[in-house]
Amino acid sequence: MSTISEFIKVKKAIKQPKKDLTNPQFKKGYVSLDGIIKSVDDAIKESDASLVWWQEIEDEVIYTILSDGDSDSLKIKGFPLIAVQMNKVVATQQASPQALGSGLTYAKRYSLATAFGISSEIDDDANESQKAKSNYQKAQPKQSKPPKRDFTNEIKNAVTIQQLNNIYKQAEQTGQAELIKPLLSEKRIEINSKKEKNELQGDLIEDLQKVTQKPKGESNGQ
Repeated sequence: MSTISEFIKVKKAIKQPKKDLTNPQFKKGYVSLDGIIKSVDDAIKESDASLVWWQEIEDEVIYTILSDGDSDSLKIKGFPLIAVQMNKVVATQQASPQALGSGLTYAKRYSLATAFGISSEIDDDANESQKAKSNYQKAQPKQSKPPKRDFTNEIKNAVTIQQLNNIYKQAEQTGQAELIKPLLSEKRIEINSKKEKNELQGDLIEDLQKVTQKPKGESNGQ
């Protein structure tokens, strides 16, 4: 077995932990580092995987190391070590022990959760968001289609193809486009026929005028 295959077995057995702590500032629940560790260790035990893990700091970034107990290991990059003091991010060298400890716990928690695909802030927030979305959708007025119309007279009185196109667009909005297609097709043929007839008549008139028109300089005696 390899570290990767053992890691996959554990990830399949992971159960999302419940929130066990509350952020006093934002009044939101989250999963503690201990809760995430328990979820990982329980999955290792349940899957009977040969996998051990630990975390290391390298260049102020938390790495989660996985191993199958032999020489094979996997190093997963996590979150940077950030210290917050007086609501400001400060360099770790300048941070108080309390701020440094809080930042270390935060980085470890998110790094381990990311490595094993654990959501450290789940359930309540997700349910609240879903409820809010559902309530919003219920509160929105239902959008109804425009009332159906009788396009028969409009099609009958149309004299250009553009007018027929506009009628078709209006029928799409009322869900009647397919219904009036036969009428539109017949009317298009009629309009095109009239157009061709008028063009033909115009050509005949022009030809007739050319035949009957006397050439310049030609006298009646010729």
